[in-house]
Amino acid sequence: MKKQLVSAVLLAALALTACNGDKPAETSATEAPATKATESVETTEESKDTEESKDTEESKDTEESKDTEESKDTEESKDTESGAKASGFDKYKEITDKVKEVIDAKDPNPFIDYGDGVGLMEVIMLAEDPYAAIKFDLVDIDKNGTEELFILGDEDMGNVNLLSVLNIYTLDGEGKVRPVTSGWARNRLQYLKDGTFFRRGSASADTVVVEFQKYIPEEMIVTSTECYYTTGEKDSDGNMIMYKAKNPAAPSFDGSDENVGPYEEFQIADDIYTFDSAVSAKDFYKN
Repeated sequence: MKKQLVSAVLLAALALTACNGDKPAETSATEAPATKATESVETTEESKDTEESKDTEESKDTEESKDTEESKDTEESKDTESGAKASGFDKYKEITDKVKEVIDAKDPNPFIDYGDGVGLMEVIMLAEDPYAAIKFDLVDIDKNGTEELFILGDEDMGNVNLLSVLNIYTLDGEGKVRPVTSGWARNRLQYLKDGTFFRRGSASADTVVVEFQKYIPEEMIVTSTECYYTTGEKDSDGNMIMYKAKNPAAPSFDGSDENVGPYEEFQIADDIYTFDSAVSAKDFYKN
């Protein structure tokens, strides 16, 4: 009986040991792969986040670099245009220096060797601020690569209140400054968008002369292509008679030219060049 009891106890102990030994092995086999898989997922997610972060930073750097380059290009372009403009004006420094002398002295004498100063003086004497009323611009009239200097009056001199041309200068083959043409209140000159000119002059209320003109680069002058005028003569209805000169450069003014009927003002406001890049003398002499 005692022997059977001991055997039973031993069998129970062995069974308990076997059960306890299987349990950790089962747990280890189940949990180890799960842990490894979890670590793999976490590593993959971290790698993905790192790559996305890297891509985002690289994209951001690329955009910032692009913006910086575009900004730099814009500034360089602006500086280049400004520099080119200033360089163009430098070629006419002897003229712009004389204009300043005339404005400061309110006297045309310093300008006497550089062309007609009548229009310049009119604007200076009429304007509250002559430095604001006188403007400069560069325009290549004949598209030959040489920009002409325009001196402009930003003052209403009796007709349309638009910039009027006071003086134009060009450079000859030796680089010397040459006067091209000039204008003033009673001989008002407008530059047109098609590169031609319109001039309206008068000697009295009854006499009007209107010319369409063009620039001749070989001679460096502006000459008339069409000329219309009145002499004070009226028709039977009391309208001023307008004549068209047979020779635009030499109208007869004696009634022998072509009678084209009653005089009418020419409508040219929409055709006038607006000189959007003109620089006022006030700003010009700050540089």
